[in-house]
Amino acid sequence: MKMEEDHSNLFSGDLNDLSGRYTGPTRGSINDVTVEAANGNLIVRRTGSKAKGDTLQYVSGLTWKRGDDRLEFVRMGDEIVELRVDVIFGHDVLRRVR
Repeated sequence: MKMEEDHSNLFSGDLNDLSGRYTGPTRGSINDVTVEAANGNLIVRRTGSKAKGDTLQYVSGLTWKRGDDRLEFVRMGDEIVELRVDVIFGHDVLRRVR
């Protein structure tokens, strides 16, 4: 039997606080992504890509998911400064670009 997805965890913060460009090293190259708030959703795509991107699903706190991947935003004081991406084959720490 397929479990129904729990939608009771709705992000109560401002999605625009998470929006921005994040970059950092990943397995011998640079991962450069843009996170965007659009129509009540959080979208992630490679910076410069014309693809529509992936809609993230809220988990809790500052943690979101994309399939099996976990994306955690890190706050220092009042600012979001990092995006930690935990994927099956690695863990990337991307710094926010201002």
